[in-house]
Amino acid sequence: MLDATGIQAQVTASNEQGQASLKKYARRETGIVAPAPAPLQAAQQELASAYIAEIDAMAPQISWEAVKPSLIRFCADNYTDAQLDAITSFFNSPAGRVLRDKQNTLNQAAGASMHELEQQIFPRTLEATAKFQAQVKALHEHGAQTASP
Repeated sequence: MLDATGIQAQVTASNEQGQASLKKYARRETGIVAPAPAPLQAAQQELASAYIAEIDAMAPQISWEAVKPSLIRFCADNYTDAQLDAITSFFNSPAGRVLRDKQNTLNQAAGASMHELEQQIFPRTLEATAKFQAQVKALHEHGAQTASP
């Protein structure tokens, strides 16, 4: 079923993004460190290089091979053999192949749509938060005035 659904391509794309994020994180973290005095700059650079190499070595652990066993377990625990056969048959059919081939594009479109909606809502959440905080502050101030003799 995993082969027929094309999940490997989806997981691989996600893993590649995760690996890139991990590597970007390591490089960003080394940039956060305050510059060292001149005598320590070489030592600090050596530490940063070792840190980046250590993180970079972890990145390949985010791989299809690492994820595949848990997906196999998930399928075994959640689908009957008949369901797995039916799913595999569908994805091997012309309609299933079209869905599989366009799944990444569909996921990207959904992600872009969600991102756009989040961007539209975010300013309103900031406004609602500011309003709430002002109301709580006013409540506390009013309560403090009422409690004062």
